[in-house]
Amino acid sequence: MRQSSLLIVNTVASFVRMITTIGITLFVMRIVLAEMGKEDFGVFSVLGAAGALLMILSDSLVGAASRHLAFEIGRKDERAVAALFNTSLIVFTALSAAIILLGVALAYPLVSILDIPEGREGVARAVFIATGFTLGATTFEAAFQAVLTARQRHVILAGFGLSKVLLRLVAALMLTYFSGDALAQYPWLLAGAMLIHAGFVAIVVMRVAPESRPRPRLFCRREVGRIASFASWSMLSNISWRIRMQGAAILINLGFGPALNAAYAVAIQIATIQNSAAFTITRALNPAITSRHAAGNTSAVHTLCVVAGKYSFLLTLFYILPLLFEAPIILALWLGEGRVPEHAVPLTRLVATWTCMFTLGQGLIAAINATGTLRTITLATLVLDGAALVLAAGALFLFGAPPEAVPIATMIVVIGQLAARAYVVRALLGLPIMRWVRGGIVPCAVATIAGAIGPAILATTMQPGLARLAASAGTAWVALVPVIWFACLDAEERGHFTRMVRNVARKAGLASPSGNTGGSTTEGAGT
Repeated sequence: MRQSSLLIVNTVASFVRMITTIGITLFVMRIVLAEMGKEDFGVFSVLGAAGALLMILSDSLVGAASRHLAFEIGRKDERAVAALFNTSLIVFTALSAAIILLGVALAYPLVSILDIPEGREGVARAVFIATGFTLGATTFEAAFQAVLTARQRHVILAGFGLSKVLLRLVAALMLTYFSGDALAQYPWLLAGAMLIHAGFVAIVVMRVAPESRPRPRLFCRREVGRIASFASWSMLSNISWRIRMQGAAILINLGFGPALNAAYAVAIQIATIQNSAAFTITRALNPAITSRHAAGNTSAVHTLCVVAGKYSFLLTLFYILPLLFEAPIILALWLGEGRVPEHAVPLTRLVATWTCMFTLGQGLIAAINATGTLRTITLATLVLDGAALVLAAGALFLFGAPPEAVPIATMIVVIGQLAARAYVVRALLGLPIMRWVRGGIVPCAVATIAGAIGPAILATTMQPGLARLAASAGTAWVALVPVIWFACLDAEERGHFTRMVRNVARKAGLASPSGNTGGSTTEGAGT
């Protein structure tokens, strides 16, 4: 299958996965919030935020393993691919055990620092320990998923994503049948589900990817050095990201207590779903960019770098515009009338906005990772992420600002990070900044303005409710489709998508075989 066709298939598979998991994830959160209550749910979310900090090293190693695997695949060196995987598997297994042990060791001191309701300290410690088991299972399976990512087998990855969210649903539904303390039960149900899923992933991947069958004799210390070199800088970047994200939750806990953590957790969950939509594009493009760089195809890397951020942002607009204008009714429908935490609506709008802005730089991030040269951008990111927390802490504790100051500070920093990444990509790969601006930023701005006009008018002329929500979404979507097609895609992009649709129709027996199936710029990226 050609690279461009593979990208389309992978994107569609990821998009179907995203659409399916969004509904299930929203339903799961609604069940858990209803069973726990706002205060216990706030405790659960802040402990989960703290536990996620244990994933910093794991995420860095996953990124390093995926990058090097994709690079060797681009070089067509199967021996190196097998050695890299087996080295990664041993490292990830050891790391999984370390995360579980760290969760046990940190449970007591962490709970004594956080604002936990009186009498719930023992349950909170158990929650954090269970979180360690969940994260350990996720780390173990990441070694196997890295192979599929590098191989661009996103249809199988989409199946794994669906199976994982279904197991989360089963764990949540079990809460409704068990009597007792939901906060004490759910984390352990979730940990059990994720351990089962890790075993399932390992078995399936070993069957479909022969290089993923464990062969400890292929362990190579040199490969550990390669992975560690990339991961060390990636880890610093992940540290800054995690500390900014989870540190924001801790700041809100210290400033306003666990009740406001529930509101922030709702906003972050919306942002997570939003990222899932945007990453359907970048998830498919990341290994392609690395493989093209390994093959020396700089022109293809430039093209993919620009379209990754643009396509991610444009896809997100279909979701973000109705949310920004109709957040109160959407949250009420999701969580239930009267269950929406205070400040959840403005926090959701602000977090969704900066998350949407962040997607513009996804292609830049992938291009930098493809080169393996992370020092400059990592140091810049570390400084800027630290600045976000300093700004937020100063606003909260020195000037008594409301919790909305936290995502506002993040929004300011995201703009700085986009500029920094654009300059670094220009230095490393020669991509002109104005090409990225003209090809990515300008089309996205045009689409945003066009899509927002209808919902903005309706917000001032109709009463809030389901009718306005439907009208707002409809007018935004009707405006977005033609604007994206004619104003945001260039002639070659439109031609490529047209040919792709004709090919699909012809294979389905819906069109004659006479259509043109020639190449394009994006097609050339895979040749």
